Amino acid sequence: TINNNQTTNASGTYTQQTGSLKVTIGPSAAESAGAKWRVDGGSWRNSGHTQSGLSVGSHTVEYKAISGWIKPGNKTVTINYNQTTSASGAYTQKTGSLKVSIEPSGLAGTQWRVDDGTWHNSGDTQSGLSVGSHTVKFKAVSGWSKPGNKTVTISDGNTTTISGTYSPGNMLP
Repeated sequence: TINNNQTTNASGTYTQQTGSLKVTIGPSAAESAGAKWRVDGGSWRNSGHTQSGLSVGSHTVEYKAISGWIKPGNKTVTINYNQTTSASGAYTQKTGSLKVSIEPSGLAGTQWRVDDGTWHNSGDTQSGLSVGSHTVKFKAVSGWSKPGNKTVTISDGNTTTISGTYSPGNMLP
């Protein structure tokens, strides 16, 4: 109300417009390995978490570096008033390859495998192995002693090469 020759005071309170952000991370193996996300350098969050109270406008989503995985690049998201913005990020597993040669060459029945996987012949290369340590086993062949198990280290983008030598004998370990 305005009165003649009087000052009338009025006040108002501004309320910041905010929204929310929900980020999903994949694949699940990356989540199990510790994959997380955060917005604008804040606290790390698990996949599927919804962070509320974010100011309207642009924000940066960052993904945590984890061993054995390539993290997604930072992403700019736009937060809208009273809405939940969804974003996602997919980690890529670091992998390498393994090539195994068996001696003596041409010996029938000799094969190798990684971590109890599929059997391979001498000279084959198995790709898509996760970075880190793996165990190579050799198949038993009648009249020959097989090589012992070997531990190999796979590195990102590289092919590790090893060999195994069967020796004459009657043992089938």
